[in-house]
Amino acid sequence: IDTTFLQNSVGCDSIITVEVIERSPQPETIEAFICPGETIIFGNDEISDEGTYSRNLLSIDGCDSIVTLIVELNSEVSIEYSNTICEGESFTLHDIVATESGQYSTLVSMPSGCDSIVNLDLKVIPKTYSNLPITLCPGDTYILHDLTATEAGSYLALTQNTAGCDSIINVNILIAALHQPANILFNYSIINGI
Repeated sequence: IDTTFLQNSVGCDSIITVEVIERSPQPETIEAFICPGETIIFGNDEISDEGTYSRNLLSIDGCDSIVTLIVELNSEVSIEYSNTICEGESFTLHDIVATESGQYSTLVSMPSGCDSIVNLDLKVIPKTYSNLPITLCPGDTYILHDLTATEAGSYLALTQNTAGCDSIINVNILIAALHQPANILFNYSIINGI
């Protein structure tokens, strides 16, 4: 407290009492999370590394303030996917739509706000094709999954291979000719009375 005696403009005494209240710097701690490659401005500095940083800054009322910034780096995540599909199908993962075997990558925004790399290893199992020759006796019926045949010809049967993908079988049916019993003539000779 400081008291000063002064005279005002008409010559009268005036007493001015000034009370100075000293405010100590108020410490403040702020936590910040950044993604790899990002920076944050703190005072006049650009910060891109994890750590604890302190600065003397001016507060809103013009006083010095000590601010501590704790910077944490959200780690970049790499997610690996592997999948198998059948020929003719497609596989969708985020913005990837794939129909062929191969390696695919995309960036995906994670809940942390950082981008993560998503890698896809896709294998496409081809359709299998095979030929199956069948010989039937007249009047017989051949059945294979959705195929029922009684006549000679080429037929396609669709089934699944061991991987669960389409297997196309070309069934070639022949009808066996009916053979009539042959008349066999035996020629016996009688020799010496036998």
